Amino acid sequence: MQDIINVMRSSLRDIAGLSLIKLAKVGKNEWLKHDPAQTTLLINMLNWTKDVEAGFAGIKNNKESMKLCW
Repeated sequence: MQDIINVMRSSLRDIAGLSLIKLAKVGKNEWLKHDPAQTTLLINMLNWTKDVEAGFAGIKNNKESMKLCW
């Protein structure tokens, strides 16, 4: 059973990685049309988290950095 779980995790990691690459190449509007919903939700939330973390990191230098995240 552990082998099945490992293969499933590996497959999902590969699918998410390919989706992230596709997002960078074709843009968000086109990307949303072609990947499974669960994958797009995952990648979208990863990007959102990255942007918000960058906003928090930039607050010391720019009080408006959180507004730039959106």
